[in-house]
Amino acid sequence: MAGETVIKWIIGGLAALGGLAIGALARQPEVSSYKKQIIALKKDLSERMLKVEEELNRQVDELNKRYMALKAWQFFEKAKAKSICEKKAREVFFMKCCCSEYIRILGKSLSKDMSLNEQETQFLKSFDNVLNNKLEENDLNFVKVYISNKNFDIGTSFNFQDQIEHDIVA
Repeated sequence: MAGETVIKWIIGGLAALGGLAIGALARQPEVSSYKKQIIALKKDLSERMLKVEEELNRQVDELNKRYMALKAWQFFEKAKAKSICEKKAREVFFMKCCCSEYIRILGKSLSKDMSLNEQETQFLKSFDNVLNNKLEENDLNFVKVYISNKNFDIGTSFNFQDQIEHDIVA
């Protein structure tokens, strides 16, 4: 009996191995098909990943170019703003020079000891028109030329209150 049991076990084991082998061989075409699908999917995935990487690189390159364009525009805008500020500063300095000269000439005109020359008289009339918004082209041009010929130093500081007290009140 024990020999019979062993034989049954051996036959059962061989039958199981045979069934397993037959099952494996029967499924081999399906397994091969799955392997081919996996290989095809890996290849497709690699191609897709390469395309995605290329697209991302293209987008990064485009963003870099846009950034550089914006940086150039920002540089231009800063330069333009600086230019406007410098122009305004020159205009303010010019008007300070005009006011200072106007106060000086007014003070001189009040003095009994001093008389105005022709240029100073013309400057008073022209700058009066500028102050009263009665602008005429020749008045504005005369004021520009007159003040330019005075060669005010850009470092000159103006204290109109002191100047009025000195030139007008005194």
